[in-house]
Amino acid sequence: MPLNLFNADGNKRRLYMALFHRRASEINSMRWHTALVVMPKTPEGSVKDATLFHIVDKIDGETKKVIWCFDGPQAIYARSHSLAGLVFIGKLKKDVSDEYLHQILNRVPNLHYVEENPNWRCRHWVWDALPLLVGEGVVDKVENISVSGQILWDKLVVLIETYASRRGYIPCCDSEGVEIDIGFN
Repeated sequence: MPLNLFNADGNKRRLYMALFHRRASEINSMRWHTALVVMPKTPEGSVKDATLFHIVDKIDGETKKVIWCFDGPQAIYARSHSLAGLVFIGKLKKDVSDEYLHQILNRVPNLHYVEENPNWRCRHWVWDALPLLVGEGVVDKVENISVSGQILWDKLVVLIETYASRRGYIPCCDSEGVEIDIGFN
C-alpha cells in the first residue's frame, strides 16, 4: 500500500491533478491520461513516494465489453518519466489517508460501459472528483477551487505544450495557471 498520512519531518502531502503521456489511438486521440496524484512536498526520486488514483478502461471478462474501473491507490515514483505535468490542488489535511481518499473517490460517478458515452474519458472522472474532494474537506486550503476541473486541465495542457521541447521537464501550475516550482526540475 502507498505511503500514508503526514510525514514526521513536516513534508505534508499534496494533492495534484496529473497528466501522463499516453499514445493516442484511433479510438482515443487524447495524448494524456488524467489522474489524481498525492505526493510529499519534496518527493524523492528513488522511492515510490506518490500515490496514483485514476480510472481506466478494461475488458470485462464476462461481457467482453469495455468497462471503466476505478483503479487506486497505487504507489508510484513521483518523478515518473511518463508524468507530463501537474496542477496543485492543495495540501491534504493531516489525518487524510490513502484509504480514506479511496473511499471518497469510489463515490465519484463513472460510466460502467464505454459504449454508454464513447466521448467520456478519465479526465471527466477527475473533473467530477475535485468538487467531491473539496466538499469532503480533505485539503487544508484550496486556492480558487471555484475554477472547474476542465479549466484547470486546459491550463495544464497549455503549460505542458509550452515546455514540450524541454525533454524531462515536468511543469506544475497552481489553479490560476501560474507555474510553480515543486523541486522537480
